[in-house]
Amino acid sequence: MVYVIRNINLFTSHSEFFGEIDMTEQKAKRVSLEVWRYLAEHPEIKFKSFLPDKLLNKVRQSAFYCPLCELFNSPDGCTGCPLKACNKRDTFFYKWRNAIKEKTRKKYAQKIVDAIEAWETEGN
Repeated sequence: MVYVIRNINLFTSHSEFFGEIDMTEQKAKRVSLEVWRYLAEHPEIKFKSFLPDKLLNKVRQSAFYCPLCELFNSPDGCTGCPLKACNKRDTFFYKWRNAIKEKTRKKYAQKIVDAIEAWETEGN
């Protein structure tokens, strides 16, 4: 059986479907670093949905399995996100997601870690 879902705003956060997610910039930074450090250490993982349950449970309800998307994703772009617009070809995320070799995935996962670490959050 195939289900067709129409008229969904892709820029709607998952919190509208799953209830409120208590996401602050500090929490988004902390959880994102945890996920991307793990991905840099485990380049055999090709998709965030294959993270171990401990990590996956931390991002499962966030938009696109990403706390940063939960905060910054909007129809106007991802203003304020340390990773910029992830789906553009010249971004680290795009290059990580499309990497064939583990060495390349590791390289871009680490670049994502570096970008998130450099991000100055409110109250930081």
